[in-house]
Amino acid sequence: MREDGAALGVELESASVNDLGGLARTAMSAPLFDAMFGTATDAVGRTDAANRAAFARAGVRPRVLVDVSTRSLATTVLRDEVTLPVLLAPVGG
Repeated sequence: MREDGAALGVELESASVNDLGGLARTAMSAPLFDAMFGTATDAVGRTDAANRAAFARAGVRPRVLVDVSTRSLATTVLRDEVTLPVLLAPVGG
């Protein structure tokens, strides 16, 4: 996929998480999408609802008036430096 999102037909700067989820659903097979984005053993959707509610309660405090001439996505995960923190929990069937 190109950085600008053209391969998915969307401008990533203006896309929401829900937009990208819809694009993933059309680009992936149904079993793969369900394995990646479904909630394990919870057909009613309580796990998904609880996860979304917890995420909504988490506040994000933007840092303003901070020098951003040098940017980095690096962070530390389990005491290891990660240059691009895109993580995926174990999934399987």
